[in-house]
Amino acid sequence: MRIRAIIGGFHLLNASRERLAQTMAALWFLEPEMVAPCHCTGEPAVALLRDAFGERVSPGAAGMIYQF
Repeated sequence: MRIRAIIGGFHLLNASRERLAQTMAALWFLEPEMVAPCHCTGEPAVALLRDAFGERVSPGAAGMIYQF
């Protein structure tokens, strides 16, 4: 199954290293074309997402419009 995007707040601002690693592994397994983390994801987690997904990470915010 192809997943075009995972968009939303992942609520990882105060997540443990273990939780971050589990989340990154789960997202990597899903192979989304785009990941759009919102502000409550937290900058450390957004940095990990950028490391893992590179250009597939796009900032997310209320009111954003994505076209596929």
